[in-house]
Amino acid sequence: MPEVTDRVATGAVNGVRCRTSRPRQILWANLLTRSKAIIAVLCARVLIFGQLIDAVSGLLIEVKSVVGVVQDREKSGTHRSP
Repeated sequence: MPEVTDRVATGAVNGVRCRTSRPRQILWANLLTRSKAIIAVLCARVLIFGQLIDAVSGLLIEVKSVVGVVQDREKSGTHRSP
């Protein structure tokens, strides 16, 4: 054990960063896709030029995307617990 302590103290160790989270990939896979962008734009147009009830399906798709991100983050262990 003293050899390990000496190597750590002198910096003669392999510096490996452990990445267990992948928040950007989770967001890209669930929210920032071309099809979701098209749905969001169309939903926004319906909200601007139509009635709220007409845009409910688009809003539900976006809410489902957010739920998917939350579930994926919890599954991968990247969420922060209080």
